[in-house]
This record gives sequence, C-alpha cells and structure tokens, in this order.
Amino acid sequence: PARHGAENLMRNVHERVSRLKAQASQRIADPVECFKLLAALGELAFRDWSPARLPDDFMRKLSASVTSCKSDLRAALGDSAWLPNCIEQGLVEELEALNAARLTTELSLASSLKGFHGGETPLELRMRLSKTSYEVDSYVLRHLDQLAYALAMARDLGIPVSEGFTQRARSEEDAVRAFLARVGPVFESAEDSLYPTYPELFPASFWWRRRP
Repeated sequence: PARHGAENLMRNVHERVSRLKAQASQRIADPVECFKLLAALGELAFRDWSPARLPDDFMRKLSASVTSCKSDLRAALGDSAWLPNCIEQGLVEELEALNAARLTTELSLASSLKGFHGGETPLELRMRLSKTSYEVDSYVLRHLDQLAYALAMARDLGIPVSEGFTQRARSEEDAVRAFLARVGPVFESAEDSLYPTYPELFPASFWWRRRP
C-alpha cells in the first residue's frame, strides 16, 4: 500500500507541475492548484517513507522525482513574480477550509455530547458521537497535514509567506490543539482513537498525529 501511495503521489506531483508550467506562461495559475502542488510535493519530500521498507531502487526514483519537480518549480518561480502570490492565496484558502471544518466538527460533537457525564460503554459512546475518528481525520486533521506539508515545501524553496498569514496559521494550530485536548479523550474512551496506528510515517513536527 505504501508503494502504491507513493507512486500515485509522484504521478500527481508531475501532472500538477506540468499543468503549472503550461499555465505560468499565460499567468492563469489557480490558487487551489498552486496549493495542491506544494502540499503534494511536500508530502512526497518530507513524509518518512523508511518504515514502509520500500526497495532502494524505488527510493532513488522517489528522490530523483522530488529533485526534478523542485527544480521545475524553482524555474517557474524565477520566471513568474506573481506565482508566490498565487501560492499564498492557496495557503489562505486552505487555512480557511481548515478553520471552517474544525468549527463545524467541534459544534457537531459538542451537540452530540450534551448531557454526557461518562459511564457509557465504548459502543454506547460511539453511537452517541456525531462523528467517527475517520471523519475527524478527513474533515480536520488532513487539512492540517496538507497545510503543514505545503508550508514545509514553501520554506524549502524559499517562497516568502506573509507574517499575517503565519500568525493566522499559528492561531488555528492552537485552536486545533485545544479541540483535540477536549475531544481526544472522549474518542479514546469510545475505543475509536483519533491517533494513527503508525505515527512514525508522519514528520516529527506533526504533533497532532501523535498521542499526547
């Protein structure tokens, strides 16, 4: 599964780089596309693939793919002074999507837990909760993954990000931390953990992927 995932990610990145190069000459790049390219390339480059024990020749192919895509993206950035603005706009839109997803999920869970005082069996608690751990992962944590991968790649490529955005991102990360502190123990009691079975697949800085 890990190799299949890595192959799909490589294909995704190369296709997005090709589209961006074609769009750059016409100055029509879409902020969502800019963000998705940066996030996918960041995941390909910074995800820890070592626990998957992929063959050495495949890892060399993956490394060469990252190097090639970074080179193409650097060239596009050098030729397009407006491209960093497209990337930041994509980051802003993803941050807003994360904020909206967290608030909606938090409100839904709070409503389903009204009157909860403990003492329920794990099954009863799972039936009470309005969201499963899979849904919290998909609706909230995956947004944070993608944002973190994109920001890591932006730093690696030397793409400037405004201080205003950086402050908003920190504030939202703090809000996610508080959200997980509130609901994480409830999901643990329901035997439906929010934390992955293999946290080592994620960068060490992804604290939300590790049980506190």
